This record gives sequence, structure tokens and C-alpha cells, in this order.
Amino acid sequence: MATEALLKASGLQVSFLRNAWYLENELSYLQAGAQGQDSVYAAGDGRIGFALEREYAEAAAKVMTTPVPKPVYEFAGTPVTYAELAATLQTVTGQAVTFKAVSDDTYRQDMREAGVAPELVEVLLSMQIMMRAGELDVTSSDLADVLGRPVTPLATAIREILAR
Repeated sequence: MATEALLKASGLQVSFLRNAWYLENELSYLQAGAQGQDSVYAAGDGRIGFALEREYAEAAAKVMTTPVPKPVYEFAGTPVTYAELAATLQTVTGQAVTFKAVSDDTYRQDMREAGVAPELVEVLLSMQIMMRAGELDVTSSDLADVLGRPVTPLATAIREILAR
């Protein structure tokens, strides 16, 4: 929010595009699940407004060409938990998969045992904490409104990512 305050104070006309979370950020979870491998997460019951990166980009381009844009856009897909993401992935792939909720300490330990660099483990954990705190639980029609169509449904988006 400090960046937003500085930009507002500058006198420039700006629109803030607050993206929830790219589904592509979860590629390792999606690929592992597609191979029937379980994963762990520390986001608890935090809900995340996943959407495809290309949809965020398309919406940003549309906002830039809008004659009078809104001051703030809250972009997100329908918020889901990691457990719901796993269930959708299982439906899409037909693979039995579980994303298991674990404590921060267990998540940290599992990431280190998987060979993730310690400094990256802390970054990944901070993201999980942010999700658990509800910072990506965005309920808004802004993304669909700007796109002029519904946001790609989660199952369809997963299929698209896995087909790449």
C-alpha cells in the first residue's frame, strides 16, 4: 500500500490492478497431482482467487486502453482452498491426489527435505502464511467485468496449464 500512497501523492492518474494469484504459480502442485503425487501446504483454510496469467494480462491491457478507468481493480477468480484445488485437480486428471495441510514447521521441513534452498523455503512459507491470513481471498467481479466474459473455470484452467 505504500507504493499506492506514493503514486497517489504524485498527482499522476493511475489505476491499481490488484491481482490475487496466478494459477501458474501452483504448477509444481498441479504437475505432481497429475502424476498422482500428494503435496503439502501451510495455507490452512485460506481461500485463493486463482486465475490464469493470460487473463490478468488481457485485463491489464484493457484497463490501459479504457478512457476513464476505475482507480482500483480487484482481479481474481473464484476463491478456493488448496483442498478444493486438489479435488478439482483429481476430477480433471482422474488421479487420486491429496494436498495435505501441515504446520509451518512441517512445511518448512518438508521443503528443505525436498531440496529447496533455505532462503526460498522462507519465501514460499511467507506466501503460504499470506494465503492462510486471507490476503488472496478476493471476491470481486472486476476481472470478469473487464474481460467482458467469465473468468476461466478452475477445471478448464488446470487443463490448459497441464497441456502446455
